[in-house]
Amino acid sequence: MLAPMSALAKRIKTLRTAKGITQSALSRLTGIDQSEISRIENGTRRVSTDDLAVIAKHLGVSPAHLIGNGDAARGLSPIIREFVAKGSAPGGLIALAEETSLVDALQVTDREFQILASVDLPPDVDRDGYVQLLMTIRAITKS
Repeated sequence: MLAPMSALAKRIKTLRTAKGITQSALSRLTGIDQSEISRIENGTRRVSTDDLAVIAKHLGVSPAHLIGNGDAARGLSPIIREFVAKGSAPGGLIALAEETSLVDALQVTDREFQILASVDLPPDVDRDGYVQLLMTIRAITKS
């Protein structure tokens, strides 16, 4: 199965550059030739579901985020949905936001999400890293 192109290409390039990853580095991480990464980002190569999964993994987001699955963001608050839509949050934080069942179970507030987004962390911090940070923030701010 192949994923649709234009928005996907833009999301991949936006996330890759936001994380400070070059096409060559993404190629090494994913095993996909650099020329193919370039073609994917330019929208001239379709992306297989296997390639989509490995690219998403190394960008710290879900494949659903890359293809723009609106269902993932439907249950989010407007503030969190805006971060996800703009791609303005780090990949690990986007991955956390997209996992609505986890956000609900943890009862993550908009304020906590804003705090998480404001912390300057390395770009490779994943969803679990943000959950740990959330727990730490809650522990030290508990009144």
